[in-house]
Amino acid sequence: MHNTTVTAVFLSLAILGLIAVDPIGIAVTLIILVQKKPIARSLSFIAGSFSILIILGYLISRYLGKYVYKVASNYHWIITLIELASGLILLLISLYLYIKSSKSNYKKLYSPSLKLINRLNLGYIHLFFIGVAVVSIQSLADVVFILAMTRLGSLKLSNINLSLGLLIYAISSLLIQCLIIFVFSITPSKNKKKVINKASVLLEKYTNKLIIMISFILGIILLFTALA
Repeated sequence: MHNTTVTAVFLSLAILGLIAVDPIGIAVTLIILVQKKPIARSLSFIAGSFSILIILGYLISRYLGKYVYKVASNYHWIITLIELASGLILLLISLYLYIKSSKSNYKKLYSPSLKLINRLNLGYIHLFFIGVAVVSIQSLADVVFILAMTRLGSLKLSNINLSLGLLIYAISSLLIQCLIIFVFSITPSKNKKKVINKASVLLEKYTNKLIIMISFILGIILLFTALA
């Protein structure tokens, strides 16, 4: 495979990772940051999320992607059908979320209860596996993640390029959480609460709108690619 093609694949994975907004992961990170040993414990949660992204990405790309590649070699329309179905699903998701948000009277998206905060007051190992569980559920229900990993596997990349692709996607998808932790770590103690409050406000204000917009745009792109 040409270097330009590999570079384009890496770039698309980085973009998909960046727009793979994880409001649950961000909310959990914010909760951990207001507890004891915030940096080390939040990094433990991130480590679990990162590990399972790599594992799931590898399994899907290597096995499901390999199967899709074999089928597509004989039936070229199968990729088109997958892209068309994925595009329609994303458009339906964006429409459902838009209707739900327009009818809802809720004010806050990020408003964790005291009970939830206490439940997350856990040790490193527990937080690691919570990260694994949260990302596992979200990734297996994420049409874009499944499609991206399947497509990655169907490209017949070398092991090195496949590993780099998985790393790029995992790092970019967790970048927001890592930036929050970094900003929190370098902020003076007296201003740390302001950082958490600011991140919480942004999460409340923009997450739902961003998910709707991303789902709609990706749905349109997939439909256009399938029908072109």
